[in-house]
Amino acid sequence: MSLVRLILSGSVYDANTGGNKVEEWSIGISLLGGVGPDVAGALPANVTSCTDWFSDPYAWIDATVALERITLNEVDVATGIQINDPTVEEEITPGLRGGVTGGDSHPLGTSYRVSLDTGTRNRSHKGGFFAPRCAGSVQMSGRWDGGQVAQMLGAADSFIDSLNTNNGGQFDVGVWSRKLNSVTKSTRLRIGDVPDNISRRRRQLDETYQVLVITT
Repeated sequence: MSLVRLILSGSVYDANTGGNKVEEWSIGISLLGGVGPDVAGALPANVTSCTDWFSDPYAWIDATVALERITLNEVDVATGIQINDPTVEEEITPGLRGGVTGGDSHPLGTSYRVSLDTGTRNRSHKGGFFAPRCAGSVQMSGRWDGGQVAQMLGAADSFIDSLNTNNGGQFDVGVWSRKLNSVTKSTRLRIGDVPDNISRRRRQLDETYQVLVITT
């Protein structure tokens, strides 16, 4: 058994094309592999899986978001420290923009979570990842549009299936548990209809204040 980490990362801009960089983002997906995985040989197929999902309009990722780098590396299941050297990565230049142009421009941290589980009851059976800046429609109820959630789920399912089957099934999307020093194949995915606000993603967007002096 081996643990491989697939990392997608890039930037958020203030325009659907071009524009100024305002923030950075990254998501990580755990993959279950065999002993001595060929991460370098597997990279091209995984890049295709990632770019297909990222640019899919049904994934509802805002076009202000750019995918600029994909890494695929074996890490120690207990520590999370990278094992292979050098780093296996692909730079995407120019960055690939999300598939929704002209959608609702929500705050940078607005997201939906693709929740993964393993069908077991151990303490660490759940995992998942967040899509960067979602462009879906938030209803007056405070929930994502139900039809769009179904599209998000279908796009995520196609993404997971692609990761599981590329390179002859060398890797399976899984849930990594540091507590149990294990990675287990995921058997189910879910997406909820309440938007997530991932405040910890704000790395570069410093707040600018407008000030008034109280005079009475």
